Amino acid sequence: MRRLVWTTAAAVLLGAGVTLAPVAATAATRHGAALLALRYQSRPYVWGAAGPAAFDCSGLVLFSYRRYGLSLPRTAEAMYRSAKLRRVTRAQLRRDDLVFWSAGGYVYHVAIYLGGGRVVHTGDYRGVRVAPLWGSPLFKRPRTLTAGGTR
Repeated sequence: MRRLVWTTAAAVLLGAGVTLAPVAATAATRHGAALLALRYQSRPYVWGAAGPAAFDCSGLVLFSYRRYGLSLPRTAEAMYRSAKLRRVTRAQLRRDDLVFWSAGGYVYHVAIYLGGGRVVHTGDYRGVRVAPLWGSPLFKRPRTLTAGGTR
């Protein structure tokens, strides 16, 4: 039903000649992806799961960003390498940015930054949860989003 409503609304808008202007990803998802992920706190960690009953780390990110029009690759490694993301520094870090951990040149974990030095992620028996930043992670931010995806 929800898909029908959105499809109908999109058809009406596009049929009326209305165009949807690009919106910066940081504005489009500000509080969105992180808050959506927080709604699934305590859901179990299951390797390969992409929600909503259970998640692995990249599945949680994939699920949370898909709602905002950003289709990301399935694994943390592929997400990090994606052209849909651009690198930012720790000083530039904002809510909804992605945080990656790597070892030996391989990215093995991803989380969504909440602000205040905290992330929402999953990766063990504790399931989806909030945790402080740890180690020496890498940071990325989605590029511009449009109604149809990234640009």
